[in-house]
Amino acid sequence: MVKILVNGQVYVTNFNISLYDFLDFLLPESEGCEFIVEYNHEIVFYENYKKINLTDYDKIELITIVGGG
Repeated sequence: MVKILVNGQVYVTNFNISLYDFLDFLLPESEGCEFIVEYNHEIVFYENYKKINLTDYDKIELITIVGGG
């Protein structure tokens, strides 16, 4: 069982999953470009999502940027 912390909320999975697949499950309509992903305190570029396999107690922060004037 893998516990992942996303924006302060705990998610649990019973199998190994990549960052890409996890985000696809969490945000199925997203194409990965609407937010910034911080994985264990480091910014991750979209092209690297498939290279990262999540492990127990990984921390993910999804950051959106809102423009205004």
